[in-house]
Amino acid sequence: MATTSSAERRLPGVRLARPVVILLIVETVLLYFSTSRLDATIFFRVLRLQAGGSLGATLSVALALVTFALPSILGWLARAWTGAIGLALLPWWLTIILHAGTMLRARTGIGGFGLAFGTPMWLTASYALSLLLTFLIFAVLGLAGWFFSQAFSRS
Repeated sequence: MATTSSAERRLPGVRLARPVVILLIVETVLLYFSTSRLDATIFFRVLRLQAGGSLGATLSVALALVTFALPSILGWLARAWTGAIGLALLPWWLTIILHAGTMLRARTGIGGFGLAFGTPMWLTASYALSLLLTFLIFAVLGLAGWFFSQAFSRS
């Protein structure tokens, strides 16, 4: 009878449980701040002013690359393709849930008879399409990471 470590019992579908949890947290934070209405670019503007160059722009590009590389890394660490897709999409879902208060808020305007409530912004065609496309991109990136892990483990 094979014994399993406590980390494997907690996350049975992944190879390394602790790094996966850390990567999930990092990805969720990156997605949350890159999609929040707060002006997160103020940090990069301050960096540019203090560095006197393009350090902020370089850091923005590096964080964007990390944001899109992490789903593939999470897919690489998964043992099954379904786990790879699930791990790649988990930060996406967490970000959607964390933003639910702002996404579900209806736009208000002064109508002829008082306040007029429009549809929530995420139900409009432009936002729904971008949400669907990011969902598909993250799923494909996680699956690609899993495919690469299978290719390299067999060679």
